Amino acid sequence: MTLQAIGNRGKFLRHETSPCRLEVSGPKHRKPPYLVALGVLILALLAGFTALRASGPLEREAGGDGPLYISLAQSLAAGRGYILTDGIWQNSPDLTRVPEWPLALAIPCSIFPHANPRVLLRTSTLAFHAFAAALLVLLTFKLMPDPIAAGLAGILFALYPSALHLLDSGASEPLWVATVTLGLLLLFTKRLRAVAALVLGLSVLSRPNFLIFPALLAISALMCNRALLRHWRQFIALSSLFFVPSALWALRNHSVSGKFLLSAVQGETFYGGNNPLVATDLDRLGYWAFPDDIPGEIPKRVLARHMNQVQVDQYYMDQGKAFLRANWVLYPRLELGRILRSFWPLPWVPNVKAYAASVPRLLLYLTFLSVLVSGKWLDQRLGIVTLAIFLGILVTTMTFCGNSRYAFCMEPFLIIQVSIAASGWWRANRTRVAQVAAAELTLQEVTPEAAA
Repeated sequence: MTLQAIGNRGKFLRHETSPCRLEVSGPKHRKPPYLVALGVLILALLAGFTALRASGPLEREAGGDGPLYISLAQSLAAGRGYILTDGIWQNSPDLTRVPEWPLALAIPCSIFPHANPRVLLRTSTLAFHAFAAALLVLLTFKLMPDPIAAGLAGILFALYPSALHLLDSGASEPLWVATVTLGLLLLFTKRLRAVAALVLGLSVLSRPNFLIFPALLAISALMCNRALLRHWRQFIALSSLFFVPSALWALRNHSVSGKFLLSAVQGETFYGGNNPLVATDLDRLGYWAFPDDIPGEIPKRVLARHMNQVQVDQYYMDQGKAFLRANWVLYPRLELGRILRSFWPLPWVPNVKAYAASVPRLLLYLTFLSVLVSGKWLDQRLGIVTLAIFLGILVTTMTFCGNSRYAFCMEPFLIIQVSIAASGWWRANRTRVAQVAAAELTLQEVTPEAAA
């Protein structure tokens, strides 16, 4: 089985029993809707900018990992290397953050060296949100050559509250969505699948949990169509290209730390999701806690006095494993909390504003499930990829912690499926209405003649 084989199996089918094999037949427009993509890009920019300004000035403090990303970008732009000047290990090459987002941010930091870094962070995130929306238009059209479905997918993503919410913190997800969407667009284009494998491999340098994507893609493809097994040689070849970007980054990390790894926060993430705070406190159940907030834990800055980044990461990993061994009876409850936090389309803590923003996510999930149950209008190729992404999110959730940001990574592709289904349903009903009208007209013409 291979990415190429999956790309070639896009034959439009209807009324199949397996949702993995469902695809849509529709109008055949040959030229990609570039004007539609441009319109969606402008809409996404306007919607994103409005959302950012509604939260306050662009210069305001950013939360999450955004400040760390922009700090690394500034260091790169200034020629100091990949060093986190605001971090604990200020004189050592950083091992905690994968490089795709900092490298992308380094470009505007180089062009505008005196600009406010928080403004650059937010506007760059906005730019990738708009770019991802435009790419979703083109990817949807590649799957189903229908400008209506393509435009609908782009508009829905451009206005999607969960996507707009990520802009304020300068999160890496918009870049990840843009990278994966571009990779899939190339994947479904002839003679570009080797390039597609490399582009998809770049996404690992934004979301390291995507490293297992080839294995999950193989599982998903075999679940849907075992005949793909005959393409295993091509699959291995393209998977090798997929691993090139992450292998190069692991080599870089080995050169500065002596250990092959993608990121030195795996242990911190693992311990943050496996500790007494998130296992017993209902408000934090299944979520993540910074290790410094865990009762009785040694502060990270104290550990850093006699440990390097890799050693601290290993210490946290050992702490998380020790907690699980000693509290294995809490594990089922902890896993339930994680899964609900990632996939339940409503906020964990009651909040009117959060609930209002979650309504579109709930509607997306319900609509997709209804399409899935109906057994119509699903694209096989994207279905295999989306299933692989879902399995990756599930593995990440069950291993580390629950977070709706994890599930967000599959939602752009659910939007595509829903848009294809909506367009297919609309065209089918329009055709049915036209057929009924034609039949009635024919009957009216025949009846007088029969009476005569």
